[in-house]
Amino acid sequence: MVESIEIEKLQQYVGQQVRISGIVEKIEDHGGLLFLVINDLTFLASAIVIPDKEKVFSMAKNLKKGYLVDVTGVVKTCPLSGSESLCEIEVETLAILSARTRVENMIKIAGKE
Repeated sequence: MVESIEIEKLQQYVGQQVRISGIVEKIEDHGGLLFLVINDLTFLASAIVIPDKEKVFSMAKNLKKGYLVDVTGVVKTCPLSGSESLCEIEVETLAILSARTRVENMIKIAGKE
């Protein structure tokens, strides 16, 4: 089973497969690669979705800002950052846990629902 971690600890897991959950804050399409910014209410994580993972890529194209997602993937250092402390997750699996508004999902993550 893949270890579920807090986003703030990503840099400790470079090269390993992890699972994070959070709210989609931003979605960008950069020439066929999808970049997601995921917020777990304390930190932000960058996740990259490559077209080779067809099912995941198709699902990611339908994401909207505010969705609550669960992402599994390998943690890698961000090649363009110039810093080893900045990491991203190369997404292997993606699950939409809730398609509610951002506020509703913040409450859900905080465990108040």
